[in-house]
Amino acid sequence: MSENLNPQKSYIHTLHLALIGHVDHGKSTLAGRTLYELGLVNENVIREYKEQSILLGKPTSEYAWVMDIVKEERLRGLTIEPSYQLLEADSKRIVLVDGPGHPTYTKNAILAIGASDSAVLVVAADDGIMDQTKEHAVLAFAFGIRDLIVVINKMDRTDPPFDHQRYEDIKLNILILLNEIGFDENRIVILPAAAYFGDNLTRQSENLKWYSGPTFYEAIAQLRFPENLPRLPFRMAVDNTFPKRGIGQIATGRVASGSISRGDICIIMPGNHRAKIKSIESFKKTVDSISAGDDVGIALSGVSPEVISRGSVLGTPDNPPIVAKTILARITILEDKPGIHVGRSPLFFAHSTRTLAKIVGLVSRVSSSTNKVLERKPIKLAVNETGYVEIELQSFVSIEPSKENPLLSRFILREQDRTVAIGSCVEVLE
Repeated sequence: MSENLNPQKSYIHTLHLALIGHVDHGKSTLAGRTLYELGLVNENVIREYKEQSILLGKPTSEYAWVMDIVKEERLRGLTIEPSYQLLEADSKRIVLVDGPGHPTYTKNAILAIGASDSAVLVVAADDGIMDQTKEHAVLAFAFGIRDLIVVINKMDRTDPPFDHQRYEDIKLNILILLNEIGFDENRIVILPAAAYFGDNLTRQSENLKWYSGPTFYEAIAQLRFPENLPRLPFRMAVDNTFPKRGIGQIATGRVASGSISRGDICIIMPGNHRAKIKSIESFKKTVDSISAGDDVGIALSGVSPEVISRGSVLGTPDNPPIVAKTILARITILEDKPGIHVGRSPLFFAHSTRTLAKIVGLVSRVSSSTNKVLERKPIKLAVNETGYVEIELQSFVSIEPSKENPLLSRFILREQDRTVAIGSCVEVLE
């Protein structure tokens, strides 16, 4: 979509906006209809999608297909892999990152959330808050997202349609939930919409006369951009790789920090492999250099496919990414059965990587607000408790202490398709 941006404007940063929430609450439709309303999707394309979706028995999917471009996603009527679309809002570059809502694909939702600066939590007005609504909000907070737009979608399905009281009831429950997670109410915007019909996306709706706040597009334009961290070294977590004949190995991902240019040598971690940056592409345009916030595909020469994959992190020879086998971490427990104790082995998710982990030591239980030590060497950490633990990773992972690079320090622990704890790396022990 980059060809639709104004070439005369200078964009300081690209803000990544994750679309999160339950599988059937309309995230893809919200994104696709907004892009259509902004003139970034041709009407003929929507007409073709509508005809095809009816033939497949998936009517009203035409706007979702703007984001769900994989055949399996269209056949099944759900998002599987994160998809990305670029738009302009108030002279800012915004990347809509549409992540899956189905619990089976939570690992891919983590990939979308972990690479985003802000989020849009979509909640259907007929369903209200669901399990995935809660978990996605927790994941967003765990990965450092603090600015949140909540879209109470499908207002046309309330009884009566566009019911003001139903909106207020869901809004109150959402604020209670987000407050419990830790979000600041002053950084939350809540708005009603009927995404499929375009109500309150880019213009005020006659069906929502009782609402006087911003439209969805206005709320996007008002988002604060993340702090630019030019002093941090170059880091890019790889979310996908593939070979391209005549060019080399392509690594895709988002630049977390720092900058690098075509022709530079980069380091691939784990593994300590060197590669030369042959070319760089960002939204179908070749560029000479990239910096924090850019979504890119990098062509690497001098590297074989087996040394780079999802979860690898790119850096520079003079300041390579840190690789860990055992870390000291600060974690907060989200569920308490049986609690976090020595010997527990959850799955460890950080940026675009995952591996099995083992809790090998409980150092202390602390106050979540003051960090004051409440108990040394506790037997376990229960729900809502915060503490310092030693975690041993089954495989080497590129993760950095929060004081070195907070963008690559955050992680979550999951078991049996549930997020049991969130945390950040404090120190690399091994």
